[in-house]
Amino acid sequence: MNTKNNPKKLSGYITAIIGFVLILLNAAAYILNTDNTKPTLFILGIMFLSIGMMNIRKSEK
Repeated sequence: MNTKNNPKKLSGYITAIIGFVLILLNAAAYILNTDNTKPTLFILGIMFLSIGMMNIRKSEK
């Protein structure tokens, strides 16, 4: 992961990690049967993950 000269790639990785963490938090709340399951977090997680992956792919070209 050479992101030293490519800040767009680094921001893509950070955005994708944030999206993945949001999805994990929502999944953990669902598995543990708490009342904190919010579909908004899941949707935001998917959006962040897809935008981050798109930024990573675009920066490699």
